[in-house]
Order: sequence, then C-alpha cells, then structure tokens
Amino acid sequence: MKRFLTFAAVALVAASMSYGATVSNTATWNVPWGDSYRDRLIETLVAYATQINLDSATPSVSTVTLTGGSTIAGVSTSTTSRANVTITPLAVTDRSGVSREVLINLGDLTGTTAFGFGSTNHSSYGVMGCFGRTAVAVSTWDGNYDTGADFRCLNRMTNDAAYNLRGAFIKAKNYSGGVVGQMDGLTVECEDSGTTTESVVLKLGSSSSTVDYGIDMRDVAGATADVILRNGATINNSSSSLLTITETTVAISGALTATTMAPANGITTNVAITTGATTSTFYFVSGILTNVVAIP
Repeated sequence: MKRFLTFAAVALVAASMSYGATVSNTATWNVPWGDSYRDRLIETLVAYATQINLDSATPSVSTVTLTGGSTIAGVSTSTTSRANVTITPLAVTDRSGVSREVLINLGDLTGTTAFGFGSTNHSSYGVMGCFGRTAVAVSTWDGNYDTGADFRCLNRMTNDAAYNLRGAFIKAKNYSGGVVGQMDGLTVECEDSGTTTESVVLKLGSSSSTVDYGIDMRDVAGATADVILRNGATINNSSSSLLTITETTVAISGALTATTMAPANGITTNVAITTGATTSTFYFVSGILTNVVAIP
C-alpha cells in the first residue's frame, strides 16, 4: 500500500506539471489533496473552458436571460438592420406603489443619489460611447448619416390627451447648498478640421411631418436672457409683451416690416428706412409720426 500511495502521488505531481502549467491561471501543482486541490482543479477546468469558448467560431452562449425575462443577445437581424448586441428589456406593467417604470437603469434608480464620480482632480463620465468609420464610404452611399447615438420614443396607441411623449430628457442639477463653476444642461460640439460640404453644430428637423414650434423656451425661468449669441448679443422675451434685442448696432439685411412703430419715452431717435435710392427719416414725438424728411 505504501508503494502504491507513493506511485499515485508521483503520478499526480507529474501530471500537474505536464498539463496544469499550460493554462495561465493561479493553479499550483503542489497541493494534490483537500479543498485547496479541489478549488485549483475547478479553476484549471474553467480556464480551459474559457479558452475553448474564445477560440470557438460560434459562442457557446448566444442569448443571456436575466432575472425577470430581459435578455442580452449577440448578433440579431431584421429586414433592414443588423445589431451586434441586442438588449431586450422586459415590458413594464402597472405595479402598486410604482410611479415611474425604467426599462434599463444605470446608477441610482431614484435619480436623486450620486454614484461613481469620486475623483478629486479630473472629470468623470457616466456613460461614454465612441464609434467611428473603419472603411471608406463610396459613391453608392445611401445618403444617410453615421450616427453616434439614436434614441426614439414611439407611439401607435390612441391615448388620452393627458398622455405626453418625449424623445429624450437630459438634466444637470445643482442642489441647494451645492457649489459648481459652469453648469450646462447639454453641450453639443461639431468639430470640422477636414473637408466638409457643410457643418452644423445643432440641426433641428421634424422628418416629413409638421410641428407647432421649432424651439419652445417657455419653461426657461429666471434667465438673464433667453439667447446669448456668439459675440455677446442677447435676445430676451422677459414678458408676454416685450422682446428685447441688446447689441450696439443691429443691422437688418432685407425688408423690415412693422405693423406699428411707437416710441418708448416720448421722443425717439431717428429711424431710417431705405427704399430704392431714397432714404426717409421718421421722427416720433409722443407716439405721433411727424417731420418726414426725404433724403435723395
């Protein structure tokens, strides 16, 4: 029996040295019994299985089903589209005590607790995606855009008028007592250092349908101005009856049409309106048009 045990131990050590060393893991060949040996054996087998799956042309798992039924899948195709990774969240239903349903959540579910930004000397990003062209586009290009992010919210239901729909919501919030230097709700950049037919920082469109407004700023409260332009000029609609454009000189290229023109304080300075080769200067005194002078 003693000779048999000695032979088995030597054989086990030799086998471990011959085969275990070819796997890159922390398995040690010189622990041939007990819980430690079992753990190292499991680790070795897992390492082999992982490498086999990586070397395989077909992944061993094509779809992962999460708790509740949501899935994460590999390549999927439709009639006109192909996706390399597809996440299909479980459809939400009415639940007692729940006022907001979230299909995919990153960070704090309540939207009120800060997570993750712990660096004291450099910026952090919650989610970052970087994509770019890896092949030259040719003359048969379909005319559409390479797009870094595409978010859509769709509806085909006949809902009550109380229902609202929004394509995206982005928010930056500084709570009472918080101190921040510059705070932007949304920053959009377009960097053009190459050859481009036309480059636009922000483009608004409504596809093939019509909308009521291109931009709605009615919920912008307490602003210094509604819009500040690139050299500091401002446009402000501070009340329902007043629109103020602030700039040293306001030049209008094209026809200026006004239903009424009235002074703010008794007498205004001259207003010159040019028609053809004639410039007419109008003076307003207490709201009465007078002293019309035609200058050839």
